[in-house]
Amino acid sequence: MKKIILSAVLLTAILTGCGNETTEKVQENQQIEQKAEVKKYGIGQYKVSEDIPAGEYIAVGEGYLELMPDSTGDINKIIFNDNFKNRIYVTVRDGEYIKLTGNVQLYSIKDAPKVEIKEDTITDGQYKIGFDIPAGEYNIKLKENGYLEVTKNSHDGIKNNNLITNQFTNQPTNKYVTVFDGQYLKLKNAEVNLKNVKRVATEENKISTPAQNTPKILDLGLSPFAFSQQFNQNSQSIAPEIGFYVNEPQIQIGEKQNVFQYNFTGNLGMLGIVDKSNGNVKEIMIISTPKTADDILGGVLLYGISIMTVSPQLTVDQRSTILNELQLSNPESTDFLHLDRKITYGNYIYSAKFVQNIGLRYSISPKDLN
Repeated sequence: MKKIILSAVLLTAILTGCGNETTEKVQENQQIEQKAEVKKYGIGQYKVSEDIPAGEYIAVGEGYLELMPDSTGDINKIIFNDNFKNRIYVTVRDGEYIKLTGNVQLYSIKDAPKVEIKEDTITDGQYKIGFDIPAGEYNIKLKENGYLEVTKNSHDGIKNNNLITNQFTNQPTNKYVTVFDGQYLKLKNAEVNLKNVKRVATEENKISTPAQNTPKILDLGLSPFAFSQQFNQNSQSIAPEIGFYVNEPQIQIGEKQNVFQYNFTGNLGMLGIVDKSNGNVKEIMIISTPKTADDILGGVLLYGISIMTVSPQLTVDQRSTILNELQLSNPESTDFLHLDRKITYGNYIYSAKFVQNIGLRYSISPKDLN
């Protein structure tokens, strides 16, 4: 396995926030490479998984976005639509159709331009909490015909119990709103000064929506195809020299659940459990039967890439918390033969365990399944 030591350094630097000059230079080179390979989609209609991968995107510019479950054009079937300015998030799933009109470019989250902040102020657009702006209480200034909206996800708009709060005003006013990581704040004819935010204090609030408003999450929100694509993108950006890539997953049909698996080496593999009802992945496991230190480091690196794929909204500090709790942030000092750690963080359970006759098993699953 080539350059596995460098990948261990990259894992530490990217997932825990520690680094050195060598790591910073590698990251700079990768960022330059990524900029050259940015994929974006212009105006038009796209079928998800044929023209565009499933996943979460950011539309940037000014125009109209529409998400449909089929190609009938029946307006009563619209999942989500909006006339937007600046930027808006949208999650698209296999078989759906997304339409863009106006002066708009659609980017994956990884490739999207960063939020433009002028004098510590943001204006019209949609912002992902914990990704674009921090969680906390904001004093929002609504102008004439101003509007604000807080939602739980970027797929359902204000349908399916996705709306947390909203307000429209035809006269200038202000409104205090508390938002949590993973939620989405939309502004129209409004502005927020980020200096005045009252930060959320508790660790749990960093990446979770209040329980009374949160529907049960029973899968990881990605189809096997979408997971593999995002995994490959993350692997390419973190450690292209290692060559950890998942080919198009082959689904094995089971009586109670479907699975897909992929072997990276003779001692490193991935197993995905697939929900038969909606086709989404509901658990990812990295299995390592290590014979060398390289095998151990490779398994930890694969798990780190999987965390980034399933939970792209996590900050470096949040990933660090997970890996530290699982005793994986410094693999050289971990007693892997007696490893048995688990942490519930946000919507998911992350675990690392040594299983007799199997080896090391790292998993990610929704907390609501347990």
